[in-house]
Amino acid sequence: PDIHLTLAGRCNEDMQDYIKTHAGDMIDNIHFAGIILPELLPAFASKFDVGIAIELFVPLNRNICLTNKIFTYLLAGNAIILSETAMQLAFNKKWQVGQSIAVNNKNELVQKIKFYKDLNILNAQKTFNYKLSKEHLNWDEESKKILAVIK
Repeated sequence: PDIHLTLAGRCNEDMQDYIKTHAGDMIDNIHFAGIILPELLPAFASKFDVGIAIELFVPLNRNICLTNKIFTYLLAGNAIILSETAMQLAFNKKWQVGQSIAVNNKNELVQKIKFYKDLNILNAQKTFNYKLSKEHLNWDEESKKILAVIK
């Protein structure tokens, strides 16, 4: 009951009804924020502790890419729960930004959310991720790689 889920982005009425139907007693803990302007996303996300980056294996692109939400969560200083798609698994193995779960495994998701209820673990991960975004995983650093290729 002390965990809240805020969903940002487009969520049509049918999906909201589906979520409300399956949420049961937890419906008061689920919040629909709607669409947040891209430039406001990091500040919005910084109000929360954990970002959830759940992807599927299909379409293929979702298995081999990193979505913007991961970088938003890093800039916001969130701990991250990632699905074990090929790219997210490799990214988390290299950078250790959070906890990975098997795709479509709700029990693992519950375990990882509970894992972050330990405030020492949560705060250490949040601090690490924020520092990582400031020192390495940001446009100022990544743009140097693109400029080197162009040269």
